[in-house]
Amino acid sequence: MIFQLGFVMLRASPTTASEYSERLRQLYGRTTGDTRPKSEQMDALDAVVNGSEGARRGGGRSREFYAHVTGAPELIAQVVADSDFAPDVRFVFLGGEPVVEAMASQWKEYDHAAFLADLGRIRSPQVVSVVAAMLASSKVKKQAKAWLQAHSAYTQPVLEATAKGKGKGAARAKAALEELFKSK
Repeated sequence: MIFQLGFVMLRASPTTASEYSERLRQLYGRTTGDTRPKSEQMDALDAVVNGSEGARRGGGRSREFYAHVTGAPELIAQVVADSDFAPDVRFVFLGGEPVVEAMASQWKEYDHAAFLADLGRIRSPQVVSVVAAMLASSKVKKQAKAWLQAHSAYTQPVLEATAKGKGKGAARAKAALEELFKSK
């Protein structure tokens, strides 16, 4: 429950958030003193009141502790890269393109349909590349094709630019362009 306070604090006005953050810091200080108790509740409170430093101190026990950490995109990208959990769009919001890159390198490990549904909301060349790879070899080829076609105003130029390169990505982009636009 304490963990959810981080989201409440993000929604509060800056004045209210500042006032309550200070109260929570005082509570954290009174509770921990010179030693830091080992508990999930204290890890969550540390992350809420101290952001990325608190989340780090918690030892990264749970990726969710980082879901309301702002201003630390490199940390968020590292957490996603090291995570066993399917990342979500919230982490892309927090960490930007490096998070998309980390997720793009891991897409095969996750439920493809869920990954496409979640990541399909992100406008990024990396996402287009992943969806083109899904079109080539995944259990969601039909959905990948539909997504690429539905977003063709964005995806077609990205695929065309990628197809001009070399390597697997270029070959996938060429194959996707052929598959998507052969009937036009």
